[in-house]
Amino acid sequence: MDDLIAVQQEIDRLGELTPVAALAMNGAIALLRGWYQNFKPTTEDMKAWVYLTRDLDPTLFIKAAEEWGRTHPDWAPTGPQFRQMVEQLETEKRRALMREANVRRIEASKAADRRIFRKTHTG
Repeated sequence: MDDLIAVQQEIDRLGELTPVAALAMNGAIALLRGWYQNFKPTTEDMKAWVYLTRDLDPTLFIKAAEEWGRTHPDWAPTGPQFRQMVEQLETEKRRALMREANVRRIEASKAADRRIFRKTHTG
């Protein structure tokens, strides 16, 4: 596929991604095509990429392309490698959310302890 319109048309034709995911995939492909001059996905490549990413968080597709370009400047990812990068970012995102939730729980617990301490020692 030589132009981005053809990539988008192929993504749309496959119909396995939501419109948001299709747009995100097209953005990621555009970034990778810009960084890697030899990266020219075929129709079969796009089928594989769409299939491999259909259950992933599309908000991470462009970030995954950026991260891949930063960590692997010499070659473009294959479909499975792109999936692994998105999964890695999903794991990092989940861990960050868990850390935030734990911090909030600790803060709430400390605040509750202070309220209990005040009630038992002031009255």
